[in-house]
Amino acid sequence: MPSNISEGYERNTNKDFIHFLYIAIARAGEILWSYPYC
Repeated sequence: MPSNISEGYERNTNKDFIHFLYIAIARAGEILWSYPYC
């Protein structure tokens, strides 16, 4: 998740940065969803 944020930060446009933030948020949702099943 932090790697997606840092990769987006290194991109040249805000559009790319926001795209990678959405990916990080989706990954966080996956982690929260699977946590009760661990």
